[in-house]
Amino acid sequence: MFKERDEQVLSETVALLEHEQKLDSLSVVLKMMVERTLALLHKSTDFLDDINVSIPSADFFQTFHQLDQEIRRSIESKQIRKANELLVDYIDILPSLVSGGNPEQIRKLMWADIMFKSDQFANMYEQEQMEIYTSSEVAELLGVTDQTIRRWCEKGKYPEAYRTDGGHWRIPKKYFKISLEEAQKRKIFEQKLSDFNASNGEVDESEWM
Repeated sequence: MFKERDEQVLSETVALLEHEQKLDSLSVVLKMMVERTLALLHKSTDFLDDINVSIPSADFFQTFHQLDQEIRRSIESKQIRKANELLVDYIDILPSLVSGGNPEQIRKLMWADIMFKSDQFANMYEQEQMEIYTSSEVAELLGVTDQTIRRWCEKGKYPEAYRTDGGHWRIPKKYFKISLEEAQKRKIFEQKLSDFNASNGEVDESEWM
């Protein structure tokens, strides 16, 4: 789980290592940061074995660290598409951490290595879509308005519900005993039963089951 205090300690550790010129230790810590984040995305980190990393400036490290945190926050909140978008920026600035070599060539090598496992990332996104509902889908499932579902989400009725970058609610399917498909079939059945009753008089619903 992402912890702000841990990240503060990490920043202080990096600053201390840089101040004391413990460059080998600093390189190890930076590599561990990159490896940790890419591992969460199931990306290859083999390219780290052949490079040395350092911090070009304090301002650059703050930019890098902030982006690193944003990616992991997105993963924790299951915003896989956002994490993927941030990954592009992440790989774009990583060569600036590499000591020596051609930045553009290093960037290409990183992308070539990382994309070996792109299918796993796609599977993560597909799995995310399979395990959540939109607020409008939940509204249809429960027979209430979309506004009601959004209000329930804001009040914490579904603790693991979250908002996308566009402000749309996503609710895990685990909170509901039946699926949307089952609810839709039930609605069709009830409509047919209602139409039949209207034409032929009331009948016992169990006769249709």
